[in-house]
Amino acid sequence: MCFDYFLTINRYKPNPKVYLGAAKKLGLQPEECGMVAAHLKDLEAARACGFHTVYIERAREEAWEEDKVAQTKKDGWVDVWVTKDENGFITAAERLGQAARK
Repeated sequence: MCFDYFLTINRYKPNPKVYLGAAKKLGLQPEECGMVAAHLKDLEAARACGFHTVYIERAREEAWEEDKVAQTKKDGWVDVWVTKDENGFITAAERLGQAARK
């Protein structure tokens, strides 16, 4: 597996300094960045900083109650939502690729 960057930010999610620090180290504006996560709390914080959001549902990962998760999905603030029944990161990559072509 090949990576272009490894970043160390001396804070922990959901501290905004994590997201904003990562964008700054990459020389990007927050709206040019995306956060992929299996925890809506982390995505909520990233979104508040201007990031795009990709949620990957995973069994027994989400700390939020089911009704709050359902409301979040209905509210539509997650840009890409991959369900447990889909193919995780592969599905996310396919959807992001389609979005980039539009």
